[in-house]
Amino acid sequence: LAALLAAMLTYRALERPVRASRYLRARSGLSLLLAAVATLAAVGAAVVLLSLAREQILNRNLESLAAAETDVGDLSLKDCVSQGNSTEVLSCEFGESAAQQTAVLFGDSHAIQWFNPLRTATHLEAWRLVTVLKSGCSASAISPHPPSAGTEACNAWRERAIGKIIALHPSVVLMASYTGVTMRGFRAELPITGEALRSGTRRTLERLVGFGARIVVVRDSPLPPFDVPACVVRQAIRDGSAEGGCDFDAATALNETAFDAERAAARGLANVRFLDLSDLICLGSSCPAVQRGILVYRDDNHLTGRFAESLAPALRSRLFGMLRQTP
Repeated sequence: LAALLAAMLTYRALERPVRASRYLRARSGLSLLLAAVATLAAVGAAVVLLSLAREQILNRNLESLAAAETDVGDLSLKDCVSQGNSTEVLSCEFGESAAQQTAVLFGDSHAIQWFNPLRTATHLEAWRLVTVLKSGCSASAISPHPPSAGTEACNAWRERAIGKIIALHPSVVLMASYTGVTMRGFRAELPITGEALRSGTRRTLERLVGFGARIVVVRDSPLPPFDVPACVVRQAIRDGSAEGGCDFDAATALNETAFDAERAAARGLANVRFLDLSDLICLGSSCPAVQRGILVYRDDNHLTGRFAESLAPALRSRLFGMLRQTP
């Protein structure tokens, strides 16, 4: 209606008077010049408007990307996550303290990335959630990453963490750790072997299964070959779009060597299960950098809190479906 009104007004006030102008009828050259000026003015205005629109879209993309880079999730890193060379076991609880069932999230920053969907899932199931986390220190007894975390500090923290978990008598322990150290160096240290991951995971599992809790090992998220937000920013600047140009190959990113080592570590142990959500991160043979308008990774190895939260329904269905089948 607005366009129709504008057309009617411009026809009556501009187009019809110009076409009926005796002055212009007598000057064909001037008429042609006026037509050319009007055409150029319209084209120029369209170019300017398109440029402004592209700039606004780009700014929105860059703002959302900047926010994604710091999207660790909703867990307080200061209060709930041990850092650096500290061996203190920081822990936080979520949900009703009187809940009959308790889940423990145990591991490093790749366990932290699952906090949002796990908190949602446990809340819907009326479970209590307890976090036992330390950045750079795997739940498996392997070398820490980055090296600045310190091997001795990680080992001491892990022993204390396992002791705390045993004292909680949880219904289930979810172990999640960065396994990319078997695939590429982290800050230039040499990658560890699959056998080192197997034996380190076995040591932790043997400690935990001894007190009778169910253990769920969460498969590590696929590992991108580059910094995903940086790639998407370059693409947004070049093409004005954040989607499509920074996807990567699933076969390499899925790190079968590490997953095979973890499964081998659990062989023969009762009540150890595996939760694999990688099919929701990599779709078929490709791992998209952006899904449903959400940036999947906040750097070159961590999921964004927002994307991880979007997996809450699937995590709840698979995890608690598994637990209901396991005595």
